Amino acid sequence: MNKDFSWDKLKTEVSKYTDVAKIRQELHRITEEIKKFEVADSLSPSAKKKLQSFEKKYAELSRSITRTQRQVDRKLSKLMRKLLAKKKEAESALHLVRVAAEKGADDLKKASTTWAQKIVSGTKSKSKKRPTKKAAARKKPSTATSMRKTRKPKVD
Repeated sequence: MNKDFSWDKLKTEVSKYTDVAKIRQELHRITEEIKKFEVADSLSPSAKKKLQSFEKKYAELSRSITRTQRQVDRKLSKLMRKLLAKKKEAESALHLVRVAAEKGADDLKKASTTWAQKIVSGTKSKSKKRPTKKAAARKKPSTATSMRKTRKPKVD
């Protein structure tokens, strides 16, 4: 242990502050002294001038801070109003798209059910087949021309 350490000194210091009422009285006395103490009275004239200039600068700074804060608050409120307006516009556009998509889905569902019903019932819509270009080129000759042109049988 440290040689300078004394149990007797420690006991006396602790016994001074064991009484809570004494501690409260001491704190109250110190706070009253601090309240009564005027910094300006104990300063030299040059220090008083510096203190006054600091006070003026502090007042100007606090005014500019409050002014800037008001401006920031106004700008933020404007931005919030614009954002809320854009949100409403986006929601209405989304609603329109959603309604159109639901209508398209309903139309598609109706078309698929009618198509499925036609397949199940066996009634397909019959459409005329149009001849292709090759089929039109290979058109069968009329009967009169077919008699004139007869094929000769191949001889082996």
